Parts: sequence; structure tokens; C-alpha cells
Amino acid sequence: MCYFPPKCVKVALFFVSFFLIACGAVSIWFAVEAKSLSIYGIIGALAGFDLQQILFLVFLILGCFLFFVCVCGGCIALKRYCLVHCCFAFMVTLSFVVFLAAGIGLIVITSIVADEMETACDSTSENSISESFRELYTNSDSFYCVSSSSGCECYVNSTRLSGTGYTMVNSSSTVTKVQQCTSYLESAYADYGVDFSDINDIIEYLDYFGEIEKDYKCSGMCTIKNKYYFSDINIGAPEKTCFDVIKDDLILGDVRNYGIGYTVSGSILFIIFFIQYGLCCRKNMNARQGQTKQF
Repeated sequence: MCYFPPKCVKVALFFVSFFLIACGAVSIWFAVEAKSLSIYGIIGALAGFDLQQILFLVFLILGCFLFFVCVCGGCIALKRYCLVHCCFAFMVTLSFVVFLAAGIGLIVITSIVADEMETACDSTSENSISESFRELYTNSDSFYCVSSSSGCECYVNSTRLSGTGYTMVNSSSTVTKVQQCTSYLESAYADYGVDFSDINDIIEYLDYFGEIEKDYKCSGMCTIKNKYYFSDINIGAPEKTCFDVIKDDLILGDVRNYGIGYTVSGSILFIIFFIQYGLCCRKNMNARQGQTKQF
């Protein structure tokens, strides 16, 4: 059986523990990203809870927890205290289980959601996610960029008309996105799938889609629209549907990357778990003694 001197194990534990700083930093970065990522705001609104805030707090707590575990690992590598080592062993075990489960879970969930979204545009269910997304645009069509007798006239800079497929209706209007048609929002989204408490909730929800439209130059869900609805009608012509963006760039992109990051972090914690176990219970160099040497 190979024998590794205790000092080598301690040195290995000391340096490997500092990988926890990187893992903790990744978790905190994920927390900040989750707070600002529009897709979590949309999913949270549809689900009826603040998913952005929940993920922010969970990822932040996990990141800070790893920093604390790193400090404990450094301490027992320099001088082993039984109580500290027991706490460290428990925290590392808990951490690698949570991180590995979270990472693998996110990867599996994103795959399932992406597969379901492949056929979502062909779905006729009124309760489908795609139908909720489509209603955003169909409901807005009843009042956005129409004559003043029917809804909101919108302002389009004449230099931005080329290639958009629409014409300027009223150059004196100040409306450049759906959210500015405040008089029509509550009635248009009264039967929508989200229980909005007031008009500010509606505007906040539509702003999430505005961020997606602006960042990815998309408009419409299953069919591309000829103008932007929730960002700014003057930024040009949309290039693709937002449904593809949500599936490919956000679900299979950003969210899956979170899963990969947590899976890698969990794997590193798994290695640290076995290294610290080497300090807890090791055989003496002289196998004939048949005893365990404590450090």
C-alpha cells in the first residue's frame, strides 16, 4: 500500500482548500447574475414567486459558506484541531452533496425544458408556456401602434424606418414601447396567466421581455414580429424570435452554465473530502502495528 507522509497530505489540503475560494466566487457571481437575468424574473412571475431573489440569496449563502469552509481547511492544514476538523469534514461533505446535486439537477432540468420547448410552438394548450408568451404580443396588438381612436400611436424616428416594414403614424407621439400605453395595460392583461397586483407589476414583467428584446435583437415568440414591442421601436428591425433566444441562449446557455459550474465545484469538493479524510484516519508506516495514527 502506498504511504503519503502526513505533511504532504496537509500541504495538499492547504492548497486544494483554496480552490474553495474560486468555487465560492463562482457561486457569488452566479448570485449576482441570477438577480439580473430576465429569464428568472419571467419564470418567477409565471410561477407566482420571486425566483430572482430566491436564487440570489441561495447562491450568495453557498458562496459565503464555501469561504468559511476554506478558512477551516487552512486551519486544520496548519494545525489540526479535532473539533475544527470534524466541522470541516461535515461542511465539506454537505457542500459537495449540495453542489453536485444542484449542478446535475440544473443540467437535467434545462435538457427537459428545452426538449419540451421544441414542440411548444405547435402546442394548442391554453396553459402552455408558449401560449403565455404569445399572448404578450397578441394582447399588445390590440392597442400598440394603432390609431389614437383604438389605442396608442407610437413614435418612430424616420431614419429608423428602413427595413422594418412599418411606417410612421404620428411624429408627435412619445410612445416607443408597450409599457408607455398605461391606459390600456390593465384591461389588455386582465386575463393573462400572471396575477398582477397593479399596473407597476405589469410594467415590471413587460420590462423583462424588453431586456431580452434589446439584448438579443428579437421580437415575437413563434413568429418574428416586424417591430420591437417592449424595448424601443426605434432600435431597428428585429432579427429573430425571442422564443429561440429563451430556449437556446438562456435555458441551454446561461442556466445550463450554472449547472456545469456547480457540477465542477462539487467535483472539487469531492476531492477535498477524500484528502481531509486522509488526515482523519491513516495507517502507520509500519503495517505490523495494525494501529491508526492520529494527527
